[in-house]
Amino acid sequence: MNKEQFIKLVIESLEAIEEPYRRPYENRPYERIICYEFYHQLRKRMDENCPFVLHGELDKRYRNIKKTPDFVFHIPHPDRRNFAIIEFKNVRSGVRRVKYDLRKIKEFMSFPLQYRIGLLVVFGKEDRLNRMYKKLQSLSITRHDLNILFYDLNSGKVIKRKTCNQKA
Repeated sequence: MNKEQFIKLVIESLEAIEEPYRRPYENRPYERIICYEFYHQLRKRMDENCPFVLHGELDKRYRNIKKTPDFVFHIPHPDRRNFAIIEFKNVRSGVRRVKYDLRKIKEFMSFPLQYRIGLLVVFGKEDRLNRMYKKLQSLSITRHDLNILFYDLNSGKVIKRKTCNQKA
């Protein structure tokens, strides 16, 4: 599986999340519910021959990490087979928390773990996603393996994609 195939799989899985999982209570999104349903949808779509597994919220004792990602896509144990790290963030959390998650992703993409792909899914309402996208335009773009997907909870669609690596 290459990067574009993986991102396509992620987008298909996000867009398969039904309304009751996107905003279950009083029109309010809950990151954990969205993440659990994403996990379910991604696992349903994974090819039987895919060598990687999807793990959610690794224990901090794993490789003595201090920050826990929402998901890793890897072959457990041999770090040379680390494929992707995925983080989810509610757009209402603000640009500071988004940048924090981008730094976390960057750490996992660095030595010694060296995940090849970093992916941040920012979810929320379209107008807020568009504002966040504009705020993130100033991030310096230096490599192509860190991506941000902007996932609109109303339509259930990924409305924008930004490829970047930031220095924030």
